[in-house]
Amino acid sequence: MLLEKIRRLALEWGKTPQALEAVARESLLYGMRIETKPKNLKLELKRVGIDSKLATPLWSGDYYLLLVLPQVLINKKIKIPCLEDLQFAKRILKRAHLSALKQRFKNLPSTTREEVFKKILPIIKKESYRGRYLTQFDYMYEKKEDIQQDIICKALTILNKEWTHFNTSDPDKITNYLSYCIARKTNTYLASTSPKMRRAHVEDEEDLEILVNHHLDKDFESDDIKSTHQLRNDLSRMLPPRTFKAVSLLLGFADPKHETKFEKSLRARGLRRQQLSCSKLKLLIERHLGIEVFSDLKQSLDLRQYLRG
Repeated sequence: MLLEKIRRLALEWGKTPQALEAVARESLLYGMRIETKPKNLKLELKRVGIDSKLATPLWSGDYYLLLVLPQVLINKKIKIPCLEDLQFAKRILKRAHLSALKQRFKNLPSTTREEVFKKILPIIKKESYRGRYLTQFDYMYEKKEDIQQDIICKALTILNKEWTHFNTSDPDKITNYLSYCIARKTNTYLASTSPKMRRAHVEDEEDLEILVNHHLDKDFESDDIKSTHQLRNDLSRMLPPRTFKAVSLLLGFADPKHETKFEKSLRARGLRRQQLSCSKLKLLIERHLGIEVFSDLKQSLDLRQYLRG
């Protein structure tokens, strides 16, 4: 639901729901595709101090705002899913907006979304198979089904956006168009998630031999790896298990299974670790684990002594 999601967003970022009134208004307009670009929504998010990159993941292709709430606004016979959202939408939308929505819903196909989805599911499986190599390079993908799930989400976003624009009820024509869109989206998805290779430029062959021999003479573990390993062992001895888990997630040396679960929770919120400040990252780790950790660390005498030493 729209306002419920806005309240959760306010809670996550430490804002009041009243401060996000303009964000809720622009979310409604962008989510219903009355505004096709998230420019105004991003400006409002920036104004209240929230990452503007969340605008598209929050509302792009949202089924509730694209197909459920508009039908309630233009057809009094349809059951109201949320009275609060309906009253808010009536307060925000103008007559011209409602007229555009009525015109849009005249083009609804007679076939069902379930029937269309069954037809595009084999296409999604075929496209997701192209990304099977990601499980070897990125620990966020435990199995191939994780990649398939991401592409299903992108396919449903396209389906929700285009459902009132097909101008046909032929499932085959709809499937052909969606298969083209899914292939394009998969290309973009694989390009953005694939590991990047960097080429090392060496002046001449002698320099290359010196560089290789220099590294072969070193121990397998560098000083940085050894110091990180030592820090991890020291912290695991002096901190309780759940506290150590939180600290290791923050510092980036948690067990792979714990790191994977945390990264999935970030992706579910439309976030990536690289986008987050340290304070925001600490807050999300505490919410992920369900405990307050970092405020209690200040009281740890063992940790103070260790850091001083």
